[in-house]
Amino acid sequence: MAVYESWSREALIAELERRDRIGDLDRHAVALAAQEQRVHSARTRFLAAAGHDLRQPLNALNLFLGVLRATKSQDRALEIAAGMQASLDSLIEQFNGLLDLAKLDMGAIDVRPELVDANEFLEDLLVDFETAAQAKGLRFHIIPSTAAVWTDRELFQRVLRQLTAFSIAATSQGGVIAGCRRAGGFVRFDVVDTSPGLSDTDCHAIFEPFHRTADRLRDKTPGHAPGLAAVGPIARLLGHHVTVSSIPGKGTRFSVAVSRSEALTPSKPEPTVTAGLPFDGAGCTVLVIEDDTVSRSAISTLLAGFGFTIHAVPSAEAALQRLETIGPSLSLILSDYHLAGTMDGLQAIATMRSILRRTVPACILTAEALHPLRPLVEQHGILLLRKPLRPESAERLFQLASEAANALPRRGEQPPQCGSCQPPDSGSN
Repeated sequence: MAVYESWSREALIAELERRDRIGDLDRHAVALAAQEQRVHSARTRFLAAAGHDLRQPLNALNLFLGVLRATKSQDRALEIAAGMQASLDSLIEQFNGLLDLAKLDMGAIDVRPELVDANEFLEDLLVDFETAAQAKGLRFHIIPSTAAVWTDRELFQRVLRQLTAFSIAATSQGGVIAGCRRAGGFVRFDVVDTSPGLSDTDCHAIFEPFHRTADRLRDKTPGHAPGLAAVGPIARLLGHHVTVSSIPGKGTRFSVAVSRSEALTPSKPEPTVTAGLPFDGAGCTVLVIEDDTVSRSAISTLLAGFGFTIHAVPSAEAALQRLETIGPSLSLILSDYHLAGTMDGLQAIATMRSILRRTVPACILTAEALHPLRPLVEQHGILLLRKPLRPESAERLFQLASEAANALPRRGEQPPQCGSCQPPDSGSN
């Protein structure tokens, strides 16, 4: 009897413990389901709002185009063109923010840290945003720095761009200042504005995925929430610490702490032509390979307007046929990455270099967002530019073409040999 009672007590205790565990699991499952539902609801609200934001600049572009067709004044046309450019910039920033979120979700962002002069980031911000700030009647200044930081140049520039774009969009009077200062083993980059400021709730959640700022700021910051949602994850991926502080009615400060290093000489990007100066492409023959008819026409029109001699074809196979007549004078190959046919852009460039037996300067211009192309492209000494093409990127392209034309062998000279012009195995299209 005692044995039975002892067993019964042990069985009862075991059963109660089992039920407790089941209860814990049930509560955990309920909590996870509730969290998933909150994320799903937030995502739905966010995407609906983002869809609204994306339609805003598209609508503005459509209206500007209608006005442009009717105008006969050159000054008015230039004014409309500036408005169209602002709408395009807004649309590009929004798409880039959404693509960053997609790449983060897929783990498709490739981090390539290097030592960079901090002042390069600030000067790039001045080039990118000074005109936009002036168009709103705002001041935009940078505070120069001599510090060097260890970071991924492209990704960190994207972080600073998103923060600066948000500040300028949120500010209606006053201005924005970007600068950095040394703080122990770090360099702290600051973007400070005179906007109406953020609430405590926004300050705590502004970098979270699918968060939207308060209604009083939303009209002033159309489309920039996707970019800010990517700022936090990208900063964490780089090992940087990003914070925000704000005083309602006075302004907001975004700060990013980056590892400081002065042991090495910072790498310098290749110089580009000076922004805003006229460019003469006479003597430069460019082969454009683009299977999208509209894109092929647009890039050809842009380059031809600067005096380049353009040969535009829709595929690698067509490019090889055209090469038979323009090979000796070819200055630059500009190709999309994904092409119709059996070869992609990299393979087409390598094949033509092999045929010509010289390393023809080349550029891959692509809308591909998720494929880690940069290491593969740079391995073959090819410039990579992303669609849509920004003015500063076009200038890099012009500079490359000019250098290529100057480097062409004169009559009777032997062309430089291409020692590694085998088509790369860059995967399927």
